[in-house]
Amino acid sequence: MRTKIMLLSVLAAMCFSVQAKPKGITVQDVKHLALKQCLVDNYRDLTPADANSAPSHDASFMVESYALGNAGVWDAFLKFVAKETKDYDKLTMSLHPDHAQTANNVLAQCMAFYESDKLDNYVQGLFK
Repeated sequence: MRTKIMLLSVLAAMCFSVQAKPKGITVQDVKHLALKQCLVDNYRDLTPADANSAPSHDASFMVESYALGNAGVWDAFLKFVAKETKDYDKLTMSLHPDHAQTANNVLAQCMAFYESDKLDNYVQGLFK
């Protein structure tokens, strides 16, 4: 009987784990990580043949990634960024008229996402 109660306690703790606040990083760090993730995801989608490019292996945000992972929010963060920046690799406007067929505006769209209230509110919520 005692073993069953102990097992149920462990299972309950696993199912109802509380989300921790990210430690050792700031809101600005997480927003920078979101910008990096937006750029990596969309440039990878734009040029799949270059999937192993340097930006994909940029480890400059490793500490921030681990902090979000340790807080239990890494997967949700990746899903949020992917959902909000979906199809940024598709051309919506050419930044230079002579390059209408080959241009992209991934950087401009990712910067708009980085500066958005939606991202700011999401990230602020991680720290409450």
